This record gives sequence, structure tokens and C-alpha cells, in this order.
Amino acid sequence: MNTSPRLAAFCLCVGTGLAAPSAWAQRSPGLATEMISVTRTVTYPPNSVEGPQALDWIRSRSPTYAPRLRGGQVNVTRSMRTTAAIDSLQMRGASAAMSPVPVPGPGLDGERYGVVHSLPDGSRESWIFEWRGGGGWSVVEYDYRL
Repeated sequence: MNTSPRLAAFCLCVGTGLAAPSAWAQRSPGLATEMISVTRTVTYPPNSVEGPQALDWIRSRSPTYAPRLRGGQVNVTRSMRTTAAIDSLQMRGASAAMSPVPVPGPGLDGERYGVVHSLPDGSRESWIFEWRGGGGWSVVEYDYRL
């Protein structure tokens, strides 16, 4: 039987239980990389404790773009994108630590924390922070609408 070295290696690994197929796939050149996104969003009503905590966190880290509105609903989103090649245990740990409630601690490079603060009259402000390694959380977007 004439088989390619890749197929023979795959059959040997799977047939003998020496390695998982995913370990073989990660070492194979030319395979596509899959992106995984994890997003968590929580909405806090105007009378909640957590909404003002998120706004206080913004005020302490971004005095230039401090919240201007008072009261209202607060939506908090925390999101992360990574490749499928990341260790599944690391991904599960990061996902569990990504709780947007009430405010974030350290993050992973490229992770985002967004807050939308809106009032019944339609006015709103929003912020997006991104985790940047040794620099911590930095504002990358701000929007204010009356």
C-alpha cells in the first residue's frame, strides 16, 4: 500500500493512542487557524449597585473621558478573541475570569471591556477599553450623544 508520510503518521498516532489528532494537526503546516470569540454582556437597571461601580471604574482610569450623565441603564460587555490553537484550559480559565461584574481586573492582550450608559431620553455615552499587556486597560473608543 502506498501512503503519504502524513497519513501514515496520523494513522499511527490515532491507532496507537500516542497522540491526539489535534496535536498532529497543530504541527501540520498549512492548516487554517480558527478564531474564537467569547463575549459576556450584563445589563444593569438605573437603581442597581453595579452600574455606578462600572462608571466609577471608568472615572478612575480615564478622567479625560469621565462619565457625564447621571442615573440610567448601564450595559457592560467584556470580550476576547483568540485562535483555536490556544490551550483549552487557558481559554476556559480566561472565560471564567472575564465576568464583567462589577469591574475588570487584569486582562489578556487584546481583550476588551465596553460600557454603554443610556438614559430614557435617548442620551448616552459609551467607552471601550482594551487590555494592553504591561500598560493595563486603555480607552480605545469613546462616544457621547445627547
